Amino acid sequence: MQKYHNIFFIFSCLVFLSFLTCDKTPVGYNELGREMTEPIFTEFRPVDKFCYGKYSPLGAADYLVLGKNNEYESRMLIQFPLDTVTISGVTNLKVVLYPKHYNNIKFTVYPIMKISEWQEGSVIWNRAYEGQPWLINGGDYYNRIVARIDSLASDSCVFSLPITSGFLDTLKNNCNGLIFVPDSGENFATFNSRAISNKEPKIIFEYGTTSRTFKASNDAHIVNAVNMNPNSYIDMWLGAGYPFRTMLKFNVDSIPNNVTIAYAELVLPVQSYYSMSDTFDIGIWKVLDSTFSQQTSFADARFAQTQFFGATDTLIIFDLRNLVQNWVTTDTNFGILLSCFPENYEISRVKLKTGTFGPYLKIGYITPPKGRF
Repeated sequence: MQKYHNIFFIFSCLVFLSFLTCDKTPVGYNELGREMTEPIFTEFRPVDKFCYGKYSPLGAADYLVLGKNNEYESRMLIQFPLDTVTISGVTNLKVVLYPKHYNNIKFTVYPIMKISEWQEGSVIWNRAYEGQPWLINGGDYYNRIVARIDSLASDSCVFSLPITSGFLDTLKNNCNGLIFVPDSGENFATFNSRAISNKEPKIIFEYGTTSRTFKASNDAHIVNAVNMNPNSYIDMWLGAGYPFRTMLKFNVDSIPNNVTIAYAELVLPVQSYYSMSDTFDIGIWKVLDSTFSQQTSFADARFAQTQFFGATDTLIIFDLRNLVQNWVTTDTNFGILLSCFPENYEISRVKLKTGTFGPYLKIGYITPPKGRF
């Protein structure tokens, strides 16, 4: 019996000692730790690029842009529902606009020709609506000045229109609203559009002690880029108001398809910029076609976005880890499109550096650990 007690005691001691020396980390932990690699970093330059500018419908904007400089001109179009207005007995006629961004600009107002039935959702600098060009780019209007504004107040802009029977009849029956054309200058101002309740454009007919107020039924601004024509295959511009778009493609086929993308930054060095605001947004969309042109399609939803601070930023940087991971594993790489957004807002433009100082995509990836056995 004593013999069995001794054997049990020795066995218990061995079991206890084994617990003291046992590695309590998960099975395979040390093996994985030894096999994990440091990220491998590599840089890619664009293998294909294309840049273009285009007219864009701006009727959905919350603010109407008016003004000009040596690179842009923006005009405003406003229409009022005047079918029921009485034009006899008018003693005063005035238009009320509410500035949002104030600059002391000068502008002239003309009636738009009746034949030019522009449409808010599709009017641009060279067409009244989809498929219908203006007779003259920039809007078809009668060569009759109905108001000229030499100074702009910061809170509201109120100016009178003629109350002759001829003009009142034209306004009601023979024109499609008013066009506001900036005079020579270097400034832009913005006005609330009809989307801003209680601050939308108005026209007021006064009849002695009574009056009728009509709010804008349609409004838009149309922008033209003057003396700006980027080289499609060299320059890289981003813009809004008059949008500039740049498409880039990076060939990442050299990255194995079984790696984990730990780091992927798109770096866009900035050469110059212009904007009506201190900051503006820049977005990235996935390209859906294999050939770059103005007809190239791209995704409706932005893949990434960032804000650019013109006074301090010299680089625009995007985190593209998820996109690059998709490229090397499952998704077809057609490239990306860059632009300011929203494109129908104020005028902004960024010119990127080119060549060896231009955009690059820096990627860091981790190879999978080797198997345990």
